[in-house]
This record gives sequence, structure tokens and C-alpha cells, in this order.
Amino acid sequence: MADEIVIDFGTENVVALSAKKGLVVNEPSIIARDISTGKVLAMGRKGLAMQEEIPGSLIVVRPVVSGSVSDLPALQSLGKMVIKECGGSKLHRSKVIVCVSPAMSSLEKQAIRDALRNGGASSVRFVLQAVAASAYAGVSPSDATGALVVDIGAGKTCVAAVSLGGVIDYTSRNVGGESMDNAIRDMLRNQRGAVVSSSAAEEIRMMAGSVNGSSRHEAVEVSGHNALDGQKENIVVKADEVRMACEPVFEDIFGVVSDCLSKIPPELTYDLASRGVLLIGGLAMMSGLAEWLGEKLGLVVSVPDEPQTCIVRGAHRLIRMRSNTRGIVEEV
Repeated sequence: MADEIVIDFGTENVVALSAKKGLVVNEPSIIARDISTGKVLAMGRKGLAMQEEIPGSLIVVRPVVSGSVSDLPALQSLGKMVIKECGGSKLHRSKVIVCVSPAMSSLEKQAIRDALRNGGASSVRFVLQAVAASAYAGVSPSDATGALVVDIGAGKTCVAAVSLGGVIDYTSRNVGGESMDNAIRDMLRNQRGAVVSSSAAEEIRMMAGSVNGSSRHEAVEVSGHNALDGQKENIVVKADEVRMACEPVFEDIFGVVSDCLSKIPPELTYDLASRGVLLIGGLAMMSGLAEWLGEKLGLVVSVPDEPQTCIVRGAHRLIRMRSNTRGIVEEV
């Protein structure tokens, strides 16, 4: 029997789960391409390592930017490598389920379907990310009780009200981890006259980022250079500086959630008050974020055990409930 593979193409990470092997791929969502020949050489961490080993010869490409497909050929290459990692091939074609946002158009889905079919999939179906995440949290597709899913990724924050296996309302905005990284870089340049790379800013956010001051480290030291003379220097960034730089981004995230809540039908409001909000995505584990968001909303905000992989795990749970997924797992 053909294997079933669930894939979630994120801006920062691509996650894939095989029905036979379990979670197989959780890698940076990039491919490394030879500049002179255009040949794709590696994906994920291997691609990043190759670029560091032979700089100038390779270019790293992100097929997905701010939650939308930006480079279809690159997505095809990435999808082909993911399918191969999961054990699929042209001889042993796998059934693929792709997790997508409600904002994705039919034309975009058709393009993804064609790309993955060319990459070794026997069939390609789609499931909504928020529905999959809520299924992982225990919300049945037949449950009329509403659930609010807040997905904060690298490039986008997506908020969806889910009921009866579908999305009732949906709001998204291009604000997330990358917005915080940019805020950190701007703060360092404007206040300290220091310039750091995007990867250094990401390291600062991950090590010293928090909403309430209880970050993993009180300070982080990274390499950068002086904005005036270009001289290299080591830069120590305190957690309080990071928190203050990112405060406008936190408020923007709250604004996205508030916008979606304002559109939810009144009959679902009580359900949300009793069930609370499900916070997922790469930023879900940031120190203090769930508690801060809950206080602002006046609702309980919970984070699942696997906030970065719960979408593919939930989608896998859905496809195992074959009799109850009509209209949820979509053919294009």
C-alpha cells in the first residue's frame, strides 16, 4: 500500500510526516542551488552547511515567503527532496496531503499539486492548517463547538475560527518572527550604531526574546560591525533591549487576533470563552507570549506539546478518520 505523507511548507521550516515512519522532516524551508549550473544540491540544514563551506558558489532559496509560494520551481525541488526523505520515489509513489491556509487560491493549489506530482507524488490533497491543528488538540471535525487557532510563524500570523471541520472566519497579517528580527536589527542600528545579520538577529530573538522578561538568557553576544566605519565587533544585547524592540510586534500580533475575534458570530463567542485559544507555530514557545496574549484577550491561551509540528500530526490524525473527513481533505 502506498505511503501517505503530510507536508507543511512554512516560511522558516518544512515539516513532513510519513504514515509509515512518523515525523521525518523538520528542516529549514530552503534549497541550495549551484549559481553557475542552477542544479539543486541540498535542502534544509545540509543546504545551509554547504553554503557556509563554499560561499559564493551556492545560493540559498526560500520557496515560501510570508506564508505564500514565491518560487514554484524551488518548491517543486524542495517537495521532491521531502518526498524522497520520507521514502517515496517515482517507482514507489506516495499519496501527499499538503497543509495550507484558507487564503490559498485554487490556482496556487493546482500549481503545488502539479509541482508535487512531478516530484513523485501519486496524488495530492489539501487540508486547512487550522483544522489540522485543532484536530491535534482534540477537536473533532463533527464538533460544532468553536475553537480559535492562532498560528505565529516566521513571516505571518494567521488566526482562524474553526467549527464543524471548517474555517468560519480567518485573518492574517505579515507579522511574525521575521518582524521581530527586523525590529532587533533596527534597534541596534538606531540606538547602538551596530549592524548585525538576519541570522544574528534571529539568534538574539531565540536566546533573549520574551514578552515578560523571563528569557532563556539575560544577554546574548553576537558578531556584527560598526555602522560608521564597518569595523567588526562583538555586540552584547540585553534581554530588556530585545523585549522593548519587539513590543510593537507583540501589539501587532494581538491586533490580528482581535480583528478575527471581532468577526466571529456571537453564537461562537461562548465556545471560545470555555475552550480558549490554541497557540501554535514557531513563536508559540516564546517566553511569556501565551500568558500575555491570554491577559490581553481575557481568554485562556494554551500551547500544545508540539506547536511546530502539530499541524502535520493533526492532519495525519484527520486522514486516519477517513469516514469523517469528507469535505475536509480536499482534492484539486
